[in-house]
Amino acid sequence: HLLNANYQSDEPALATFHPLKVSLTADVVMAIYPTSEMAVKAAQNMQEKASLLLEKYNLGAGCAVHYGNVVEGFFGSDEVRTYTVLGDVVNTAKRLESSTPAGEITISDSVYQAIVNKLDQLIFIPRKSIKAKGKSEPLKAWKIN
Repeated sequence: HLLNANYQSDEPALATFHPLKVSLTADVVMAIYPTSEMAVKAAQNMQEKASLLLEKYNLGAGCAVHYGNVVEGFFGSDEVRTYTVLGDVVNTAKRLESSTPAGEITISDSVYQAIVNKLDQLIFIPRKSIKAKGKSEPLKAWKIN
């Protein structure tokens, strides 16, 4: 019940910023946007809506935004196929999300570089570098305050 309620809260919050794709898997929502600015605004909107719902249950969710090229298409076998996106960018976004505390938004350094002069009403706080599986160097990341 709670998971469906969360999806029902997230979907309109994400749709406001016109995602190219939304994927719901377990308790993770992944949305693809044409610009970093749209993705950050959607993350803020979704985080606000999700927090209102989840705090009633003493729960929370972290959110992360990363930027880059992905591989898009149908994947799977002859029997089960799904249309999705894959690649290092997707994996890195998941690593960032996993390291984000409930109620917060983490952005990668590539997103920060893309939006720092465009969304000047936001305050960015450097996060401690994130050691992520599959990465030889720690990830530089920022918290949106």
